Amino acid sequence: MSLLSAKIVSKILTDKPSDAVDILETSIMVKKTAFNPSEISPPSPKDAAAAVAKTELYVAPSPPIDPDTGEPKAVEPSNAYTTENSFSDAGMFKALGVGLGEAEMYNVMLTMKKLGEDPGIKVSTVRFFGKFLGLSSDYFVFETTLQAPEELPEGCEAGGANTYTYFVCSVLGGAFTILPAVMPEAIIVSRSYKKFLTGDLTAEVGAFPPFPGKEIMLLRAMIARIAASTVLCPEGFFNADEGKLTEAEGYVTKSADEMTALSSWCLRYPGITEQGRCEFLPPEAAEGEEPDMTGSDVIEGATVLTPLEGEGKWAPLTSSEVPGVLYKVAGITSLEWPGAVAAAGFGAFSNMYVGYGYKAVTFCPPPAPPVMEESALGEESNELPEKPVEDSTLDE
Repeated sequence: MSLLSAKIVSKILTDKPSDAVDILETSIMVKKTAFNPSEISPPSPKDAAAAVAKTELYVAPSPPIDPDTGEPKAVEPSNAYTTENSFSDAGMFKALGVGLGEAEMYNVMLTMKKLGEDPGIKVSTVRFFGKFLGLSSDYFVFETTLQAPEELPEGCEAGGANTYTYFVCSVLGGAFTILPAVMPEAIIVSRSYKKFLTGDLTAEVGAFPPFPGKEIMLLRAMIARIAASTVLCPEGFFNADEGKLTEAEGYVTKSADEMTALSSWCLRYPGITEQGRCEFLPPEAAEGEEPDMTGSDVIEGATVLTPLEGEGKWAPLTSSEVPGVLYKVAGITSLEWPGAVAAAGFGAFSNMYVGYGYKAVTFCPPPAPPVMEESALGEESNELPEKPVEDSTLDE
């Protein structure tokens, strides 16, 4: 019997309370449910690494130490870059009841700062694209332009869906992984899928038809399709000059009520054709024949700065339905790609995607290929083969 239990029994014998049994039972229950630090399981390495990564976002990085001298090494100056005010934009998304919340968006802002200032990566611009939800972990995606873009692999379309370079991390503040340029074949095959991401960029994509790459390429194909279909800008905010967008002079900000109309928004990025490319590439035709234009139809999005169309594909959002409310925030959300939202308010606009990366359409998996026929090694016959003749020399 512990010292505490002995004191309780002694107290009961001395005072002889009428509810002695209740007091004794209560003390036993308190003892059984008492806090025991040894019963707490230690955090998993993954959770511990995530906590360390987020903590490091709030402290100044320590300079690397020279192992030979033991003195701090000279640190390269921070990279200069431009970005959107993501934390201010978080207020617009919060007013519309969407997004990630102010606490997580503050960590997003600090992660963008870490990516933008990295002198080894050297980005020119960085924008938070969104968050893709996975089974074991999620992907935070950042859209950038590089000061010195790498050469694209053979077969990749220059510009178009590869205009921007994307970086991902599973934990805000953690290590970044650069996504490869997207292949047209990956975009085409990804349209046949409706599956969850695992959260592992090196995972195999177990689906039919076979995917040309691992999950890192599937994620990149999803980003290309979602960007072409859902990244918006206010109508009249940009001018298109030889495929490049420049801010229009004299743009007049529209009211929140006006920004709930489809005609007030335009698609900011070029659409993707059936070929998996933004610019249709007609095959070579024989002399005197017309080139085959099969695959020229745009599947995702449309041409740059095309006004939104299609009732039932978009839904308006507003921070208040009360007439006359000042400083309202308006937005529009995609019904084809749930989680894609554009918001406008206070003279600014922003886009974000939070979802699983697939379209809200009826999924019909493609049929398996026909079974291969058996090889014909001769004419079919139901007759049994002749019995082999015994060789009498074997018995000698």
